[in-house]
Amino acid sequence: HHFGLKLKSCLTTFNWGAGYYLIVPPRYAESVCQIGGMLGYDMAYVGDTRKGPRQVVFKPGNITLHPE
Repeated sequence: HHFGLKLKSCLTTFNWGAGYYLIVPPRYAESVCQIGGMLGYDMAYVGDTRKGPRQVVFKPGNITLHPE
């Protein structure tokens, strides 16, 4: 807990400063991050998409978030 907030509360309340997400085939993720970095953008690989139920799995906290 930081500042008295649980991680799940932070995940559902704050946008963590992410302005945009680019969804690209996994084989292009590294190249897209490199090109974006060369163009002056802070880029990071943050996960992948998979066929299945709509949810976000935040592995560091073992938290699954479902759409409202």
